[in-house]
Amino acid sequence: MRPLPHDPRTSEWIAASHKPALAEACVRYALAFNTLERAWLAGLLADDVQYGSQQVFDIVHGRTPVCEHLGRKIEALRALPGREPRFELARSPTFGECLAGFERLEAAERNWLARPGLTAVLTVNAAGRVASVMIVTVAPSPAHVQRSGIYPGIGSGTVHEIAQRDTGTGR
Repeated sequence: MRPLPHDPRTSEWIAASHKPALAEACVRYALAFNTLERAWLAGLLADDVQYGSQQVFDIVHGRTPVCEHLGRKIEALRALPGREPRFELARSPTFGECLAGFERLEAAERNWLARPGLTAVLTVNAAGRVASVMIVTVAPSPAHVQRSGIYPGIGSGTVHEIAQRDTGTGR
């Protein structure tokens, strides 16, 4: 796996975790989507990984199918300018370390970062590889996660500017 970018806030978030392997996996997953670089997924997924979503009945099984599925998602997002995905490091009272997910659906949308639309819940195996990804959109509510303000791969100045400009909290 490629080394994580040096970011003191992200390093502190990982260090504060009772499950640092899970916290690091969350960072890598967020980096893949925040930068739209599927290379962050290389070496991250276990051979028997499972991917599911509350929005879809089918579960994707296995590293290659899951990697292809996530790669198609990243490519589709890259092809749609203005539809910016963002994953923020978070903690859930139910799941522990997780990701709060956001997506700007149109350029004029101002408060797209105000409330998460999903929670990405990962589990890791003993080797620190992602064993499962579950996208939670309904229950428990994604709004109940404790947000960190850390968006891996997005400079903190950029995130601050986005939050001020686009969530309706700015001037």
